[in-house]
Amino acid sequence: DELLGAYASSGAIHVLAVSGLHIGILYAVITFVFGPLRRYSRGKWVLAGVSLLCLWSYAFITGMSPSVLRAVTMFTFVSLAEVSNRRSNIYNTLALSAFCLLLYDPYFIMSVGFQLSYLAVLGIVYLYPRLIFLWTPPSWLIPAWKITCVSVSAQLATFPLGLLYFHQFPVYFLVSNLFVIPLSFLVLVLGLIVLALNVFAPVVKPLGVLLTYVIKAMNAGVLFTEQLPGSLIKGIHITTLQYWFLFGLVVTVLLIFRLRKYKILYASLALAICFSIIQWKHFLKKKKALIVYNVRGHFAMDIFDNGRAYHFADSVLLEDPQRLSFQVNGNRVANAIYSIQSGDQLPFVRNLPGCRLVRWENLSMIQITDKQFTFTRKIPVDYVVISRNAVNSLDQIREKVDCREVIVDSSNSWWVAANLIHEAEEKHQGLYSVLHQGALVKEL
Repeated sequence: DELLGAYASSGAIHVLAVSGLHIGILYAVITFVFGPLRRYSRGKWVLAGVSLLCLWSYAFITGMSPSVLRAVTMFTFVSLAEVSNRRSNIYNTLALSAFCLLLYDPYFIMSVGFQLSYLAVLGIVYLYPRLIFLWTPPSWLIPAWKITCVSVSAQLATFPLGLLYFHQFPVYFLVSNLFVIPLSFLVLVLGLIVLALNVFAPVVKPLGVLLTYVIKAMNAGVLFTEQLPGSLIKGIHITTLQYWFLFGLVVTVLLIFRLRKYKILYASLALAICFSIIQWKHFLKKKKALIVYNVRGHFAMDIFDNGRAYHFADSVLLEDPQRLSFQVNGNRVANAIYSIQSGDQLPFVRNLPGCRLVRWENLSMIQITDKQFTFTRKIPVDYVVISRNAVNSLDQIREKVDCREVIVDSSNSWWVAANLIHEAEEKHQGLYSVLHQGALVKEL
């Protein structure tokens, strides 16, 4: 988890996801190895057949992710165009590959990998040729300048989508890509050689050692980049509408330099103002709510209080906050939470045998965590939260608690939750199962 977080924070996460970068490297290696076949009359067709066989085999082996399918489909059309002596337009090739993939599975359009992959390639195809000629570096700096131009092109095209989905921006993506891209090329090539020659132990062993050290060097560089001051801007929230405003802003700024028509500047300014208005509205939003999250096998709950969050969770999640990064952190960012406190030590929380009583402003709630829960008297509350299969029948709590609604959290087993739902329907008791209905959000 730490290494994955480091790659994400340094802007090098694309190296860990099998994508067009790896397919491009593999295609270059295949073309280099089998390039001499072009000398023969049918050599181009043989080269194309070998390339496509290797690329599609690689796609199947690595799981047929949308980004890999996009790259392999594109290279398929490029190879076929080359051997048939037809000129191909990269934009047409990109559009045709997207069309074919969406015919195969229309839901790819909703995949984050699919969206990021196509936007990154569009950015590189359009911006890279324009950026590369802005400066003529010394010969020894040309490889670094090319990597920089590729990184900037891809980042400009994808960063609005990254803010929408991941709520963060890696500041040092240029630094990390300068060494991660060449090292990842070396890792993939060495890995393929080790796999191809694995039966020859005396030859493979030193190559395996070299591969290990290259991977360790790449990881060390990424970890160092992550530790640089301000390496990651986190907690960014934008809405889908803001994404389109931001994406439109990027497009209009590029059009200003492309068309040299400064009237487009007014459109850019209008998009920026609309984006800012929505962002200020988000920061000024105040909300009080009870949220019970759906974290399979665990209990996690937040009480939102105008930018503050009182957090309750089981011991496993409290010791490993990374497990909550997907289900919880995005919701906190969306609700402009700036302060988080553990709920166990707060004055409005009282721990009783086998349960926890919460009385906060207009909210009263009791969480039952053990079958041996006891009360000194019948307690009237708004909600009863059942955790850890502590209650098998609603009759166990009807005599001890007077509640408006029962909440079955995600730490319960599926069959216990299903039985309680069935019982609640028979007894006309309000009940919400997080496992069956998703996270619970109650405005307070």
